[in-house]
Amino acid sequence: MLGDVRRAIRSIVPRWDMVRQNDGSYIYTEHVTEKVVAYAMGSQQPLALEESYEANLAEYQRARDAINYFISLAEELCDRIDQIDVGGGGVE
Repeated sequence: MLGDVRRAIRSIVPRWDMVRQNDGSYIYTEHVTEKVVAYAMGSQQPLALEESYEANLAEYQRARDAINYFISLAEELCDRIDQIDVGGGGVE
């Protein structure tokens, strides 16, 4: 579908062997020492426009608040630095 996010996830897993049974049938058995690469495929549908707007608006508001708090902190630090008496003569 258009807009789907597709991804493949690679992992290392135990190898599976088909082992013949006495009755002629086979069963899968996990190999105890050997590993193989396995891939899992998946896709996720995109968010609806309203959901995207709400999610982005919330992120924007948190980022804006964080920047405003940082600006307030920087201004307060600068004010305190300006109030420090630096003309006191230094080390005695």
